[in-house]
Amino acid sequence: MIEIILLFFITKEINRLAIQKGLKPFAWKVRVIVFWLLFEITGITAGILLFGKNNIIALAFLGLICAFGAFL
Repeated sequence: MIEIILLFFITKEINRLAIQKGLKPFAWKVRVIVFWLLFEITGITAGILLFGKNNIIALAFLGLICAFGAFL
């Protein structure tokens, strides 16, 4: 649930930056969402390889950190 809230605010920020630079905001919003999901899945997969499937809290935090890295 926190990922959806963060993604909402991040796409809002990307929209503002794209308009400020004269770019199409919709294309940048889609890119952010796709990269967010891709990096989150990559982070969770890496977490499963490192921590195993039993440590769900560590997996969630690692996925969230990697997803935020996609925004940066």
